[in-house]
Amino acid sequence: MRQTQTVQQLDVSDANTRRRSSLRGFSLIDVLVSMVVVVVLISLLLPSLSGIRETSRRVVCASNIRQIGLGMLMYAEDNRDSVPYSKYVAFRDTDPKWRPDQMMVARDKFTTDWDGTGLLFSRNYLPTPNVFYCPSHLGSHRFENYSDAWTSPDGEVVGNYHYRGITPAGTTLMRLWPGQTAILSDGLATQLDYNHASGNNALRGDMSVIWVSDADGQIVQVLAKSEDDALAPMRVRTAWLEIDRAGRRNAPTEPGLTPAE
Repeated sequence: MRQTQTVQQLDVSDANTRRRSSLRGFSLIDVLVSMVVVVVLISLLLPSLSGIRETSRRVVCASNIRQIGLGMLMYAEDNRDSVPYSKYVAFRDTDPKWRPDQMMVARDKFTTDWDGTGLLFSRNYLPTPNVFYCPSHLGSHRFENYSDAWTSPDGEVVGNYHYRGITPAGTTLMRLWPGQTAILSDGLATQLDYNHASGNNALRGDMSVIWVSDADGQIVQVLAKSEDDALAPMRVRTAWLEIDRAGRRNAPTEPGLTPAE
């Protein structure tokens, strides 16, 4: 009988020990190891998540450029095939009016006249201002900086997309645009206006939207570092030629988003 009680007491003691063990919390080492594992996992996932976000922004940017292209087509149909005009366009680069670096401007701050792609908004072809802004833009021309100006009768308005406004042949007729010539791109005024780190979206004369890879920085390094650069007009012209050259290397077989690596 005494042996049976002893065995029962041992069983109860073992059960209590197991219960106390199961209720014991994590040790400091357990917590530290868990934190290290979490930090490592986050560090591995962050680049992938950042890449996914940028890819999404690139798609939105391409969609905006495509909509601007459709607006140009509608404008041309109503204006004898002419694309939107710009006071910064000139037939010779010796003309003081020739300022291709200013062709992100949608409305002039001095005359309050709508210009270039801004005409698509003022004439109700594209009544939504957000379409003129790239979600990847990190420069000073963000939508929130101009949101009030879009709906007011005066004030400068600058978008994120760069308008060419003229072909190498010196014509502004839509039907004469060479199919592989870029006519609209992510911003080219300065390096900060170049919306994407690895390249830019571009609209071509055939109304296709292509991705122009600039992984080696060949295009962005051509651009001015600030708006005060006296050579900015020539830099923008060189950038357009580089974009055209990249587009010819991989011409799309049909209109759409096509990479040009």
